[in-house]
Amino acid sequence: MTSFSNRPSFQPDRQPVINLPRVILWLVVAFVAVHLWRTWILSPEDDFQTLMDYALIPARWSIGYLSDGARLVVEHVNALEGGERVWKSQLAQFLIQEAQPKPWTIMTYAFLHGSWMHLGFNVIWLAAFGSPIARRWGDARFLMLCVLTAGGGALAHYISRPLDLVPTIGASGIVSGMMGAAVWFAFSPSQRRWDKPELPHHERLRLSLAGLMRNRTVVGFILIWFVTNYVFAVMAEPMGFGDASIAWQAHIGGFLIGFLMFPLLDRKHLTPKI
Repeated sequence: MTSFSNRPSFQPDRQPVINLPRVILWLVVAFVAVHLWRTWILSPEDDFQTLMDYALIPARWSIGYLSDGARLVVEHVNALEGGERVWKSQLAQFLIQEAQPKPWTIMTYAFLHGSWMHLGFNVIWLAAFGSPIARRWGDARFLMLCVLTAGGGALAHYISRPLDLVPTIGASGIVSGMMGAAVWFAFSPSQRRWDKPELPHHERLRLSLAGLMRNRTVVGFILIWFVTNYVFAVMAEPMGFGDASIAWQAHIGGFLIGFLMFPLLDRKHLTPKI
C-alpha cells in the first residue's frame, strides 16, 4: 500500500480580497466615511454648514485675501440675472459678513463629494492610478503627492474663477495628479527577460522627458485625457454630479502638478528586479 503521508501538501495561494496598498485603503475609507456622515447623519442645514466650512469657494479667498475682493464679488453678482443672482447674492453677503478665507479648504474640499456616483468614480480611478505609485514610493511620498495635487487643483480652479461662489468639492484633482504622475513609468518597457516574469508597472524604469515625447502611447494618453476631461466637465451636471462637483480647471491643475512633481519625488534610478 502506498502512503502519501510524507508528500508535500500543495495549498493554493491566498490572495487578499482587496489587493490595494494600505494608504489607498485609508483614503477610500476616509472618503466613504465623510460621505456617509454627510448623507446619513447630518441634517440638510448642518450639511450646508459643512460645505461652507470645508468646500473650496474661490470668492471666499478673494474676499479674504484681496483688498478689493468684496467689491469685485458684489460687482460679479450684480451682473448676473434671474434666480442665479438671488441665491448668489445671498451667499456673497454671507461670505462678506463672515470675512474668513479658511485656508484649510485648499485640502479639505477633496474629502467632500457631490454624490455616490461622484465618489465611486474617484475611488475607482484612485485605485487604478494611485496604487502603482503607492507601491513604488510607500505611504509618505504618496501622501505628499496627494497634498500637492489637491493644492494644485485648488489653486488652478481659483486662478481661473476667482469670483466663483459655487462650492467646489471632490478628490478629482488628486486622481488627475496620479494620472499625470503615472505616465512617467506606466508605459515604460517592461525589461522582460526570457527567464524572468514581466516587471509590474510600479517597478519599471522612469522614462526621460524626451522618451515621453517620443512615446506615441504616452502622447495619445495625454491627448485623450484632456479631451475626455473636457467632455466630462460638459456632461457632469447631466450625469448627476451637480454644480458642486469639482471643476475641469482643478483636474488640469492636479494633472500638471502630478506630472511635474513626479520626477522630483521619484528615485533617479529604479533598479529593475530581474
